[in-house]
Amino acid sequence: MNSTPTVDSLHLDANEIERRKQLVRDLWAGKPLEHVPVYISVENPCPRYPIREQFLDADKQWEESITALGLAWRHVPHNDLVPAVRPDVGCSCLATAFGAELFWGDDPNQTCGVKHAPLKRV
Repeated sequence: MNSTPTVDSLHLDANEIERRKQLVRDLWAGKPLEHVPVYISVENPCPRYPIREQFLDADKQWEESITALGLAWRHVPHNDLVPAVRPDVGCSCLATAFGAELFWGDDPNQTCGVKHAPLKRV
């Protein structure tokens, strides 16, 4: 049996999500607020996949993101965080757009690095 949570299995409350979204809208519109939104995210303390695998496999990244979303929803219920999953492309994507070559170290939980600066002069 696959223990990967799905969006449906998280039992997200649509009314609560809308309340949180409206709080953010009101903040940006400069309306009076009952409280300033507080976003608390929760990281999975025991991820199934190391960082390298998550960066190289979108399905694994999705699984880890959904897991973290579920943890935040369950363990920090009085939170203003609007549930969302965003791709983590890291900080090296801009360098690769300019032709940089990446390298991975020996630690699978370390992000990649850039072999050489892609721009010599700006």
